[in-house]
Amino acid sequence: MMKMKKFTGCVLIGLVMATSFTGCSLTNYKGFNNVFKYDKDANKEKYEYFADTAVKSNEVVLFNSFQDTLGVYNTDSMTWEPFYVPSDNSVLAYNTKGTTPTDSFYTIGSSNYNDFSILKYNEQEHILESIYDVDATDSIMPVGYYKNQMYFIHNKNDLTANETRAIAYFDGDKLVDLVDVKNALLTEAVIIEDKIYYVTYHQDDDYYDLFCYSFDNKKSEKITQIATGQIYRYGNELLYVDGDNNLVNLKNDGIYQLKPNSQVEILSDYGILLNYYADKNQDISCDIIRIKDNKILKTVSEYDGYIIEDSTLTIYCEGAIHHF
Repeated sequence: MMKMKKFTGCVLIGLVMATSFTGCSLTNYKGFNNVFKYDKDANKEKYEYFADTAVKSNEVVLFNSFQDTLGVYNTDSMTWEPFYVPSDNSVLAYNTKGTTPTDSFYTIGSSNYNDFSILKYNEQEHILESIYDVDATDSIMPVGYYKNQMYFIHNKNDLTANETRAIAYFDGDKLVDLVDVKNALLTEAVIIEDKIYYVTYHQDDDYYDLFCYSFDNKKSEKITQIATGQIYRYGNELLYVDGDNNLVNLKNDGIYQLKPNSQVEILSDYGILLNYYADKNQDISCDIIRIKDNKILKTVSEYDGYIIEDSTLTIYCEGAIHHF
């Protein structure tokens, strides 16, 4: 089994959704254990839409937040393996943050060919299913739920240098655009109560505008200008990362000082913050932090990802599984 614990490249973030895609190619085959594997000898083949993938009883579908990669964690060997290796084949994946496996939507596609799919794990059949393939030239990233509908950032490219972006919802068999930002570089969005907060990036001057869309009056308004595009939900409050790497709210109250060159994920309903980063050994470490008092509950090394299920937070690492 391939082991990917060392961080040897740059981190892929949501901003890539708002840029033109270039990169390598790949193919896949179905291995003896009934899980699709990356075929290194066939990487000149064009990537096409994700195929339904069986998951064994001792495997957990696990999104690696630090590498923006989707794979399986073997609970016997305590090792994680990606479906596709980003550095080899330019395939990106995105998840619905802070949700249980049965509520999670993922998206996956190639930064070379796009062919993005919306994925959902079928717990009864133990299959990671592709439930919708977007137009071949488009890309898509999950945002979250509102009134039982799933919302996405939808990047549309008609191959005539006309890229447009919108926040859309999935309506059974199609995407319906709700908030059209036209050619603005839409990079992140979160849903809080009856509002969608989203950011657009101004590449020339390197700053972000924060907007708020109201489901009630169906209008957007600009809230403020921020230094980064990282926004999060904590309860009914919006948090973002400022220019000094502090996690703050809209009143500029400090919530937590993040590690340099790190990423963060907020498990809002559980009051937990995950701050993950490359440590001195270039392994991925993760601080599990209780937000209300900033207490670090535990620091784990060789971090692969997490799952929330039955009110239990499980942290998966190479060689170890931790429960909270």
